[in-house]
Amino acid sequence: MYSSSPILTRQFDISQEWPQRDPLRPTEERAAMLARFVKRERERMSHEVVLSNVWSRSLVLLVLFVFCVWNVTPIHADDTSFYTEVGAGMYWLDWPIGSPLVRLDHNERIAAFLDPLEEGRQGSPLVTLTLGAKTRAWQTPITIELSGFLTDTRVDHTKIFPGPRAEWDALLARFDAACPIELLDGSCPLNPRTEDVFGDLAGNDETLQYLGWVAPVDGSSLEPTRGGDVAFAWGDPVGASTQWSVQYFGNDLLVGVPIDGLGQTELTLFAGPSYKHRRQDLNLVAWEANRPIQVNNLIVRNELEAWYIGGMLGGRIAVPVWETWRATLDTRVGLYQLRSRAFAYQRTYLSSGSVLLEDVTHGLWTHEVKRERFAASVTTRASLTVPIWSRLSLQLNGGLDYLSRAPYTRYARIGDASTLTEPMCLNYDATLATFTTAALVVTF
Repeated sequence: MYSSSPILTRQFDISQEWPQRDPLRPTEERAAMLARFVKRERERMSHEVVLSNVWSRSLVLLVLFVFCVWNVTPIHADDTSFYTEVGAGMYWLDWPIGSPLVRLDHNERIAAFLDPLEEGRQGSPLVTLTLGAKTRAWQTPITIELSGFLTDTRVDHTKIFPGPRAEWDALLARFDAACPIELLDGSCPLNPRTEDVFGDLAGNDETLQYLGWVAPVDGSSLEPTRGGDVAFAWGDPVGASTQWSVQYFGNDLLVGVPIDGLGQTELTLFAGPSYKHRRQDLNLVAWEANRPIQVNNLIVRNELEAWYIGGMLGGRIAVPVWETWRATLDTRVGLYQLRSRAFAYQRTYLSSGSVLLEDVTHGLWTHEVKRERFAASVTTRASLTVPIWSRLSLQLNGGLDYLSRAPYTRYARIGDASTLTEPMCLNYDATLATFTTAALVVTF
C-alpha cells in the first residue's frame, strides 16, 4: 500500500521545518505519458497470439484425428459415417482475478481486497466445433471424435470505491478537541507539532479504515517520504479503471466404444487426450478519486497463462424422446498437469498536494512467477437433437463446466503491512461455469 500525506480537509501550518515547495511539480507531461502508456498497453491486448495457439493446436489434433481414422485401425469403409457439429452460444464464469486494491484496518494492515470488476463481469461468446467418425475396427463399432471450444471475455469497467468518510470526520472532531495548539480557522492544523496527537487518536480507533493499493509486486518495501505517513487515502475514495480479458479454449481427441443390449438407448464410453489453455490480461489504473488522476496513481499490467495437459474419459447416453427427437447426456472427467505463469508490471506515482511531502514517490517494478500443480475437470452437457432434413439436425445444448484449480495472481496476504508485502504469487481457486449453445449437426 502506497503512501501520501493525509488527505484531509485541513489547513497545513507552513513553518521553517517544512520549507514550502511545489510538490506537484509539472504534471501535464506525466499525465500525457500516463495516457499514452494506458493506450499502448490496451492496444497490446489483441487476440492474435491466442488465435494462433487455437488454430495451431487444433490443426495438430485434426491431423491426429485423420491419422487415427485412416491408419491406426482396420476401418471398414462401407461401415464408416462422418458427422460435424458447429455451435455457438454463451459461457458464464467468474474467473478469479486477484486484485491489487485493498482496504486496511486501523493498524494499516490489509483487511480485505477490493474487486475492481464487481458486477462488471458478463457472459462471453462461445464457439464449439466437433468432427466425428463412426466406423468398425477389429469387428467392433467405434467412434472417433475431435472436439474443441473457444470463449473470449472482455470487460472494460470503471468503479469508485467510497471511502469511510464518516469515521474520519468523527476522528477530526476528536482531534480538534485535543489540539495542543491554537485552532486555525476553527480546526486543528496538522503539522509536526500536532501529528503525534493525530497519530495516537488514529491508531487507537478501531473503526478507521484506509483504501489504497498493495506494495511493490516484487515484495520490496516502500520507504515513506519525509513528513508523509504510510497511510493512503485517509477516508477518501479510490477510483479504478480496469480492462480485463480472458481467452479460454480446449481440444479433446476421444475414442469411444458403444455398449450393446440397451434397446433404443445408446451408451458410449470413451477416453483420450485433452488439452486446455487460458490466457488472462489485466490492465488496471487506480487513482485517488477526489484528486486529478495525475496526482496519485497506480498502473498494473498483469499477464497470466495456464496450460492444462492431460487425459479425459467419460460416457454419453442418448434416448429417443419423441419420434425422431433424441435427448443426450454427455459427462466427461479430466485429469491434467497444470502449468501456470504470471508476469506483472507495476508503475506507481504519488505526489500529494500537501506540503508535508517533500518528494514525489514513484517507481517501476516487474515480477514473474511460475507454478505447477494437478487439476481435475468435470463437464456435463445435456442436449436435445431435432432433425431438420435427412442429414441436418438442430441441437440445443446446456451444461456445467467445473475446474478444480484455476490460477489467479495474489498480490498480498490478509494481515500484511501496507508498505511491505510478500512478492506476488500464483494462487488457485475452483470454478464452476454454465454454458448454452445451439448447433447444426451434419452427417455424411
